Amino acid sequence: MSASLQYFDFPVDRDRGVEAIAERELWTSVVLQAINDLTATKGPNPQAMQEAAQRWFESTSEEPRAFLWVCNLLNLAPDAALKRILHDSQIGKTACFVYRVPRVHAP
Repeated sequence: MSASLQYFDFPVDRDRGVEAIAERELWTSVVLQAINDLTATKGPNPQAMQEAAQRWFESTSEEPRAFLWVCNLLNLAPDAALKRILHDSQIGKTACFVYRVPRVHAP
């Protein structure tokens, strides 16, 4: 089971352009991987993957790379995102995330 994409509408930082989009794409991929880990059933230790993902999602840290920090970067409401992710994982449904980024052309 793998997470698909749902709608993230990223504001574009015109000063950073393509670099900002690439950074958002990277962190979106991190969230999607964490969702996959949360619902892992295969691999060397799926329970450890699930527990690590659960800790990451429920952390109150705002340090770089923490879930709250990533939500801020992606312009997501952490409580709403977490509620949906955890609910969907508990009922065995894969969370869906669609992702749209405005096109910015490199100078």
